[in-house]
Amino acid sequence: MLYVGVRSDTYKMAIDFLTANPNFYGVTIAGLRQRQVEYLQQASELQKKATELEEVIRRLRGLSDGGSAELDIRHVIIGEFKGHKISLALTLYLRERRGQRIPIDRVVDDLLLAGVDPGKQRSNQTPAQTMRHNLKITVANTPKKVQYDPELSVIWAADTIDEQPKRRVRKAASHVSKGVYTTTSE
Repeated sequence: MLYVGVRSDTYKMAIDFLTANPNFYGVTIAGLRQRQVEYLQQASELQKKATELEEVIRRLRGLSDGGSAELDIRHVIIGEFKGHKISLALTLYLRERRGQRIPIDRVVDDLLLAGVDPGKQRSNQTPAQTMRHNLKITVANTPKKVQYDPELSVIWAADTIDEQPKRRVRKAASHVSKGVYTTTSE
């Protein structure tokens, strides 16, 4: 028997080399591809259900708060910022939601759903706690792009978010002599 495993013990298939069917591997691959398509369809259906539940949660929050601007915040797409650093993902996220003050917990949840790596976790922190900590550091380091109100715990795009950073021009050092350089040869 030969065992073929994907992601440790998730899927294991026993292949008996004593089977006389020469097309056995083709049938096995076709079966696995069919199972993959089924799982992708299920994932798509679950994504739709999750989006519907998110909308219900937002409406209920709006009703319980007596109306809220949170209902107008655009949904994040799962995997939208995958591979982006926190600072770039936050800037892109806030540019799309310009003019809205967004609770930091919502920003943390959205960026995690969008695939942003929260960074290295400290001892007992969850990914959300790590993301929140790193977002606060990012906000402190980018005051021209992001504003934060710690009392209300909301984040919004600064008015200068679209401005390009000024390039620094390097000046010649004054201590360098402006003489003629000579080389010696032996």
